[in-house]
Amino acid sequence: AAATLGVEPWRRLHELLLRSYFTDNRDITSPAVLRELWDRAELPVAEIDRWRRPELIDEIVADHQEAIAEGATGVPAARLEGGEGLLVGAQPADVYRRWIERARMIATSLVGVSARP
Repeated sequence: AAATLGVEPWRRLHELLLRSYFTDNRDITSPAVLRELWDRAELPVAEIDRWRRPELIDEIVADHQEAIAEGATGVPAARLEGGEGLLVGAQPADVYRRWIERARMIATSLVGVSARP
């Protein structure tokens, strides 16, 4: 819902959600917690019920189903655009760096390679 307000509002709320869930062990599905975080992110109070919009709920459900179909079994889960496989669960930054570097090396090695029949 915060993403519909722009990138910066989304970033503020996203950071608070992650910290609340992973560090503070809070129930971020609780309406009271969500309202508190929405306020702390300094998002417009009048817009808090955006998450109840049917089109947003449909989008969230579709994203969730796609993640499951791709093999996500936990959070966070990350996939490189156009890449195969996922990184699932909290990983050190070096794991992400190696994953991205490997994808770059593969992409570079494929440049100029024509498809074989």
